[in-house]
Amino acid sequence: MAADPNDELQTQIQYALVEKLSLAQKRQTKLLELLDECIFECNERLEFTFTNPAWQTRLGYDSDSLANMNLYSLIRSLTHQALLDVSLQKLADKNHLKPAIIEVQLALKNGQHHWFELRIVQDGNGGYIGSLFEIQQHKDIQAQLLHQQNYVKRLSLVASHTQNLVVITDREGRVEWVNKSFEERTGYLLNDIIGQKPGQLLQGKQSDKAAIKSMSDALAQGRCFQIDIVNYTQAGDPYWVNINTSPVVDSTGNISHFIAVQTDITESRAALTALKEAKLQAEQLSEAKSRFMANISHEIRTPLNAVIGSADILLDSGLTREQSRFTEMIRTSSDALLSILDDVLTYSRFEAGKINIVNDPFKLDNCIEEAIDIVSGEALEKSLSVVLNVMPNVPLSIMGDKARLRQILINLLANAVKFTHEGEVLIKVDSFNRNGEMILQLAVQDTGIGIAEDKISNMFEAFVQSDTSSTREYGGSGLGLAICRQICDAMGGNINVVSTINKGSVFTVEIPLLVEPRVCDSKASIIKQRQRSHCWVIGAHTSLNPAVFNMLQHYGLSYSSFLHHSELPKTIADNVDILLLTDPMQLAGCRKYINEVNQLITRQVCLFCINLTGKVNDFSYHNQNEILLNGPFKLSHLNWALELIDDPLVNLDLVHQCNSVLPSTVSDAYYDKHVLIVEDNINNQVVLSEMLSQLGCKTHCVNHGQAAIDFLIENQTDLILMDIQMPVMDGVTATEKIRSSRQSYSQIPIVAVTANAIHGDKKRFIQAGMNDYLAKPINRDMLYDLLERYLNQSHNVKRSKLEKLQYTLQQLAHL
Repeated sequence: MAADPNDELQTQIQYALVEKLSLAQKRQTKLLELLDECIFECNERLEFTFTNPAWQTRLGYDSDSLANMNLYSLIRSLTHQALLDVSLQKLADKNHLKPAIIEVQLALKNGQHHWFELRIVQDGNGGYIGSLFEIQQHKDIQAQLLHQQNYVKRLSLVASHTQNLVVITDREGRVEWVNKSFEERTGYLLNDIIGQKPGQLLQGKQSDKAAIKSMSDALAQGRCFQIDIVNYTQAGDPYWVNINTSPVVDSTGNISHFIAVQTDITESRAALTALKEAKLQAEQLSEAKSRFMANISHEIRTPLNAVIGSADILLDSGLTREQSRFTEMIRTSSDALLSILDDVLTYSRFEAGKINIVNDPFKLDNCIEEAIDIVSGEALEKSLSVVLNVMPNVPLSIMGDKARLRQILINLLANAVKFTHEGEVLIKVDSFNRNGEMILQLAVQDTGIGIAEDKISNMFEAFVQSDTSSTREYGGSGLGLAICRQICDAMGGNINVVSTINKGSVFTVEIPLLVEPRVCDSKASIIKQRQRSHCWVIGAHTSLNPAVFNMLQHYGLSYSSFLHHSELPKTIADNVDILLLTDPMQLAGCRKYINEVNQLITRQVCLFCINLTGKVNDFSYHNQNEILLNGPFKLSHLNWALELIDDPLVNLDLVHQCNSVLPSTVSDAYYDKHVLIVEDNINNQVVLSEMLSQLGCKTHCVNHGQAAIDFLIENQTDLILMDIQMPVMDGVTATEKIRSSRQSYSQIPIVAVTANAIHGDKKRFIQAGMNDYLAKPINRDMLYDLLERYLNQSHNVKRSKLEKLQYTLQQLAHL
């Protein structure tokens, strides 16, 4: 049967349509592959049936992994899932022809979440066709813009309400915006000054030209600057402002604006000016007060010198017992007055800032023991035990201000003795490391009346005293502890107190410690020769025994301790040659023991008995091997005792010389010496003349410096005692004229004898040409030391020019 032509044509048409459809499908596939959007088809359950390659590019999912997923599983938020449900419900309405468009966050395969715009429509077969366009970058920009908008709003709010004056200018410095505070303070409104430069509006005749140039240069260079300047309001009223200006850089890195924040400092400048004036007045007042204190000191010390000197002379003039008692009362009362005066002067110097802390090498043990010696007399009168306990690790060769440290110790020890009726005063010395810095710790502990808890916090304030009752049993100026605090602060240290009523107090001083190894150590050569010696310590004194043990450790000596002499072995070891007794009640037993031992051995065993309350120096030599050590216990006791044992006759002779007030040959010691006394106070002339006459000196008195020069021209003189404050010509001027003259008297030794006690005076006197300094009230022993130095020919012969130069340098170093 022949083929129907129509069927063949129909077949060709179908093939052509299929081919065209295939080409269209291929073209569509290529287009879908090129699209940046994620295209998808899904069924009614939103399970993916088709996805284009953009899914793997944008979300990281390939077609295989998406085949087992639905759209819901990619949406992060339940809220967004609910929003999708609402959109699908709208698509179910046949009248709704537009696609649903929502913004959702989808989970990427790498775990991140990005924002996408979802467009979805029904495909007509119960499924859906949709696309996803990533809008994460848009969201980031939007969030950043929102943040910047909020920041600008906050800045604008702050700038609008701040009391500071805010100005925004363009790159050339022309005004673009000012805040309300600027308008209110200057009187210039924003609309009236836009485009103008602030300097042309605000600066005037009082504006600093240098400040204006500095601001102009900074603006031209695009730098930040901050400056104080006088500006003017629209009405012409001046005011001070602090201007802080910063450049604003745009996205290209170029300066687009300047922001200036101006703070009105008119009131603070006025307050600063007032403060400077008050400071100047305070300094002038402080200087006037210091000079007033100097004058008061001079006026008090001058008559006090006559009182103390007269009392000293009377005490040596063969008075009756009753007369001696009253004269001693005069001397004691004068010393008390002098102590109070010194406290007031020292406090005044610190308050005026005229005290400098020096750093010189010295021996710590000597400094402490000198302070102990000052208070030992009163302590022994009250039968108080005074014990110095130095830890073995404490370096004794140090750098610092010996005089000020000794002053602290004297004040603390004097208070401890004053407020303690019975018991002991213990000085503990230790050192430790704090944050890499060595600290010296000095603690003064007593068993006195204690301090009430409500008064402890104020104890270091000036003029505060623990005893404020009307009876004033203990007296004092109330400045001692305040001075201690001032010295500690100046040294970079501190002082504190712990106290209990009726049990005692502990004052602790802590100051930085600088070791100076070049200072000779306290370990004397006589002790170094006994480094193999072993000591037996007998007794059980609670405070003394630890101090003795630490002393022995410091000297590098070994020891054993026994509570009672009955515990001592019957035979003494070969290396034992020192017995230290801390309980005087056992002296008889120990003496018997050592006598028995010394009969059995060939070497000498020494017995040292420490009696803390012993008031009389009693050197008892039983076979020249026993010493009784009376009074406060000090580190130097062992060395001193061993020296006495090794050469008792020489040391006893030295002791007798120290105890006697004047040398045995006092009446004719300087019979051929002429001393010129330059002093305008008649009483002091008499006292000085009498003191010098006791040594055989010939004296002559004049009332002022010019009279002294006139006397020197005609008369032989060996020494000049020169007062400072005198009529006609003062002592400093007279000294300068004597030294500058070419006469034979120009090299006569001159000693300043003055009541001037202000810091720096001694240095001024030495620089004027004086050889030495003697403060009023005159200490007779110090006066005699000066005579020995400048009038004793044999002594002068021994002093070479180098020694004299060294002595002068030492005097200047201790000013």
